[in-house]
Amino acid sequence: MIGPALAIDTTRYFVVCVNSLGSCFGSTGPASIDTHTGQRYRLSFPEIAVEDIARGGYETLRALGIEQAAVVAGASLGAWS
Repeated sequence: MIGPALAIDTTRYFVVCVNSLGSCFGSTGPASIDTHTGQRYRLSFPEIAVEDIARGGYETLRALGIEQAAVVAGASLGAWS
């Protein structure tokens, strides 16, 4: 889906990928170390909403100086099938 001559053509667009906050592959999540305790957050990880994930992506673009995006594809919130 992402690459030369594919739906999101990397010869035409610059692609920015942001890890989802709270996911098992995200920037920070329940498996991350809580710096206050030295232990994994596990069930003490704060609740997050889809809006929090979207805000993380927005802030990333803002920090990079990107004022407009041609396409935004949301985070995968599903499970393995």
